[in-house]
Amino acid sequence: MKTVLCTALGLVLAASLGYSQDPAGSKNPGAPGAPQAGGEEDLDKAAAKAGTMTNYSCTITLKAEGMEGEGQAIPPVEIQIKPDAPWYLKSGEIEAYRKGDALVVKEGAAWKRLERSDGGAKAAQALRLVRGPHEILINLKTSSFKEVKKEDSEGGRCFSGDLTPEALGQFAMGRIPPKSTGTAKVWVNAEGVVTKYEVALESKMKDRAGQEITVKRTSTVEIRDIGSAKYDVPEEAAKAFEG
Repeated sequence: MKTVLCTALGLVLAASLGYSQDPAGSKNPGAPGAPQAGGEEDLDKAAAKAGTMTNYSCTITLKAEGMEGEGQAIPPVEIQIKPDAPWYLKSGEIEAYRKGDALVVKEGAAWKRLERSDGGAKAAQALRLVRGPHEILINLKTSSFKEVKKEDSEGGRCFSGDLTPEALGQFAMGRIPPKSTGTAKVWVNAEGVVTKYEVALESKMKDRAGQEITVKRTSTVEIRDIGSAKYDVPEEAAKAFEG
């Protein structure tokens, strides 16, 4: 399980464009509507606003098809962020706090600072790759899409389209296979707040036998508690950062 989680995080997490609770006015953001062209100004404003978020929670859900370990469940990643505090991250049984490049992981009842050289904790190390939605959305603009389409959803709108090759590099960590394409959807509520986004990447690559395969990686991010995320960093975890 941890091997699958590590692989998926490295390939999918950073491609995330999040929340299990809907903010007021954004229930069922995926409700169908009639697709229309336009809405670029609204999308740009919402993405720019999301890029300034400093206090919120989110859930990242991962789905990978065509990869080794396909069919095994990948635990969602929970993130909590607030000003002047380490980020809290949780995926399955892994709990961690991250401050800059420093990562502190819970081991039993204790907290330990995890160095990059600790090769036996690959799944936990993968949490270093997680980017917050504000870091992703600050780079999202109309120009990230070949064409923007919009449709009404309950309490807001959904913007979608095919990503440009340049945008693929922004939303995916590491090298992108040459034969790759991607799409993104962004849900915005009536207040102009991004409540959810999804990035889907599809790549053609060779397997170990030299056969071409199609790998699909989808990351869905749901955002909640904007401006009201609250959590306390355990004293032992805080001390581990000093070490």
